[in-house]
Amino acid sequence: MRWDRLFGDVEESAADVMADERDTLAEELGAEAWAEMSWTDLLAGDVVLTVQGGGEARGAVLWSAPDLVVLSADGREVAIARDAVMTAVVSQRGAATVRRVGWPAVFRAAQEDAEDVQVVRRDGGLVSGPVVAVVADAVVLAEGGRRKIIPWTALASVRRH
Repeated sequence: MRWDRLFGDVEESAADVMADERDTLAEELGAEAWAEMSWTDLLAGDVVLTVQGGGEARGAVLWSAPDLVVLSADGREVAIARDAVMTAVVSQRGAATVRRVGWPAVFRAAQEDAEDVQVVRRDGGLVSGPVVAVVADAVVLAEGGRRKIIPWTALASVRRH
């Protein structure tokens, strides 16, 4: 009887130690998974993004890319520079579709569709008009009879009209 009780206590202690080790490992793995995520990995559904120079952008996440996040807002696509986002409020868990495209693809699509764009610069300035050209590091828009060159680094968001 004494041996049975002793072995029972040892087995119970071993089970407690194993449970503690399992819980610690699960916490470590969870922290590791979080550490490997980007904030855009948390975007799904309807979001509100506070954008440098552009205020708030509200809409459903369509996709994200290394340099931008694209929302559907009021039936229009809005591309937002990832590094211009100050805060993000998400309505659900999940992840946006990831694409390997960037600003050139956004502007070429508008150019091919003959749609004007409205660019919000990081300083809050607005430039609207058709896309004249897409170069390696900028877009050229026609506005008021002049061509305006806007480098990618100046972009806060782009809305197609």
